[in-house]
Amino acid sequence: MKKATFLLFFTIVVTATVYPENAVSRNGFTVSAEYRYFTGKVYHNKPYNWNSSTHDQTISLYAGWFFNPCININLGLGAGNKVGLPLFLQSKYYFNEKKNSFYAAGEVSYRLSDKPSYYRGYDLSAFLGKELSVSKRFAFNFHLGYSYQKAMFEIKTPDKRKENYHTLMLGIAFSFK
Repeated sequence: MKKATFLLFFTIVVTATVYPENAVSRNGFTVSAEYRYFTGKVYHNKPYNWNSSTHDQTISLYAGWFFNPCININLGLGAGNKVGLPLFLQSKYYFNEKKNSFYAAGEVSYRLSDKPSYYRGYDLSAFLGKELSVSKRFAFNFHLGYSYQKAMFEIKTPDKRKENYHTLMLGIAFSFK
């Protein structure tokens, strides 16, 4: 399944690169919905000193603004396997003004929770992606990147459990401009 997903992602990126369109509408308000898959390692700190692998999935909604055809800032909300509500601040830089451009992005998020037994903490992510425009206003975005999460939650004892997540992520987003 992972190989098939990677091959599909690679095929779409290559196809979009070979057949670019020049008209683009990257200005003003934008909204997007995104799915991400994460895989990597979890490092458990005191009182547990052990490591394990992790897999996670998230769905997020973003709203943002294009300051010019190459710079975009977004705010978002997400939901995933871990409980709590992550709030995102994302910045994208498109390498050129044409459709089907490659981009680099960075993201900071904080997971809110009103219950101490739920995950709280922050995420830092960096990724590279490819825009695949379907029309002047609609586009798919595919990206591959790295995510670091520092999480903390309380278990039944008064101890606070801390975990550090180091994961690779693969994402797809549908955006409307």
